[in-house]
Amino acid sequence: MALKVTIDGTYCLAGKTGIGEYVYNLISAINNYGNPDISYRFFYNCILKKKYDIPHPFKPAYKNIFAPLPRRWLDKLWNSSIPADFMLGFPDLFINTGLHIPLKINARVISIIYDLSFLIDDVTYSTDEKKNLDYKIKKILKVSDIILTCSESTKKDIIKFYSYPVNKIHTIYGALSENMPGGEEIGNQVVSSRLSDIFEKAGLDLKNKESLPFFLFVGTIEKRKNLNILPDAVKLLNRDFKIIIAGKKGNAYPELTEKIKRMGLTGSFIFTDYISGNEKWFLYQNCSAVLYPSIYEGFGFPALEALYFGKPIITTRKGSIPEIAGNCAIYIEPDDYKSLAEKMDLIVKNKYHIPSNAIKEQLEFFSWKKNIIELERLALL
Repeated sequence: MALKVTIDGTYCLAGKTGIGEYVYNLISAINNYGNPDISYRFFYNCILKKKYDIPHPFKPAYKNIFAPLPRRWLDKLWNSSIPADFMLGFPDLFINTGLHIPLKINARVISIIYDLSFLIDDVTYSTDEKKNLDYKIKKILKVSDIILTCSESTKKDIIKFYSYPVNKIHTIYGALSENMPGGEEIGNQVVSSRLSDIFEKAGLDLKNKESLPFFLFVGTIEKRKNLNILPDAVKLLNRDFKIIIAGKKGNAYPELTEKIKRMGLTGSFIFTDYISGNEKWFLYQNCSAVLYPSIYEGFGFPALEALYFGKPIITTRKGSIPEIAGNCAIYIEPDDYKSLAEKMDLIVKNKYHIPSNAIKEQLEFFSWKKNIIELERLALL
């Protein structure tokens, strides 16, 4: 009888960042590389399923199942003594991908813990938020048979903060999307009207992309991303270039924009808000470099994406980033805006290049095909 495995895909439904990207790519990779003899079920908690880009199962043994309930109702059900197996298709194994996990389930459970940023990052989370997240992580550790992390850094954090048995934790890295476009493919795309308007207002000429360099940050504008050092670096450089910040407006947005305004740098910064995949690829392809001065990352997809496009990335050695970027990144201390300015100046002067062979070697560490092989090995234990 085929092993029945249900994966919670809810986190990849909308506004995918971090864990959402990881889960979406994981499900897509199972569709591509999964064992056809395993009966996979992809579980989605959503009411309007047509609203989302939900991967369609490719193989006869795979299918999507839906819980058309408000999240708070599902949470109440999952926090009760009622077994969740019936909602999940009565699996032999449930793969939990987020912070919401059934308290009672008869299947074996593998849980993915993406990061413990709330314990490392002292600037982003309130005391109440930390208590709530700590409660959820403890619940996941209690219910799960195996824990998966996206980096060795997060694995070490779980052992350090929760004294969790090392033999029950395994690392399965994230990897680039299976649908990453090539350079020619992006070049032939019609740029979205929204992005065209943004470029026009910023004085960036789409027909002459070398006319004015720009640096790129991709991610939510939250405090742990440490974007507050960017205005200081830009002020020190006093050069004519732009910083494009592509991501949702998080808890650092008001303070950052106020600082930019106060320093007279409004014209140097462009905020796009959340962007589509095509818009993101276009920005990566045409930027001078990627800025990623984060103080903590559970994985850090922008580092991997920057390498894919052969772009220099200025980042820190915090969290998992050195595992992802290896020797292909320019590292600074999180509060060293002077060093950041120096490195940006080198890039503007075209005095820094990453050897293509080094990038190729680094990217080979991250493969969804390898990930699925390891996941299925753990599933069959």
